[in-house]
Amino acid sequence: MAGFAVLERGEQLAQRLVARFGPAVGADQKPGLLVVAPGMELTVEEGTLECGTVLLPGSVGCQLGAVRAKSAVSYGLSGRDTITLSSREGEQVWLAVQRELVRLDGTVLDRQEMAVRAPADMDAMQMLALVGALLLMGVEPGELGNLDKL
Repeated sequence: MAGFAVLERGEQLAQRLVARFGPAVGADQKPGLLVVAPGMELTVEEGTLECGTVLLPGSVGCQLGAVRAKSAVSYGLSGRDTITLSSREGEQVWLAVQRELVRLDGTVLDRQEMAVRAPADMDAMQMLALVGALLLMGVEPGELGNLDKL
């Protein structure tokens, strides 16, 4: 399993990740990371998508049967989500990684909060998905200061 795939409807998450990591693979090619964008419904037949790690909105968890993954990481505004919004002040957003995060390369990112400058063209959920994907793919929290410059 290698590469990443994004299931989205025009949120431009794939475009931002491609700019940093190169081309995405198809979701049917067993990617190392499958990113499910906010608002996407997993309407595929049960177990038809396989990946190493799936990153998905916490609200989609009930549909997780559509994906066979070695691990799942949720993002969202709930205290149950692994990656969540801690606070916001204007364009400055504080995000929280609420439990240890095992990255695609096997390294572990400890629980922490990080400050990020929110892109004007992204809502909170899109930003959480992007940050989650970047962290899982090995970007260090200190590199996330301004998401527009990634």
